[in-house]
Amino acid sequence: APEVKSKILKLAASQVAGYLYSGIVLGVGISKLNIIITKYLQTKKDANENMTANVKNTSNKASRFDKKYLLELRNKSNPIFKEFI
Repeated sequence: APEVKSKILKLAASQVAGYLYSGIVLGVGISKLNIIITKYLQTKKDANENMTANVKNTSNKASRFDKKYLLELRNKSNPIFKEFI
């Protein structure tokens, strides 16, 4: 009977240790991991948005330049330009 009691106590202790480990890992570890991943993804998203905004700004400037350049070509008397524009 004492042998069985000691085995049950060991099982109970390992059960409690498992609960504590799970509580710490799931309660604290996963929360920290979630915060880290969220910050990483937000940083990546912000960088992507900034890059997209820069591309839009430069593409607007480029398109204005292109329109001005094409109008100048159209006004020239060269018939080749007038045919393609």
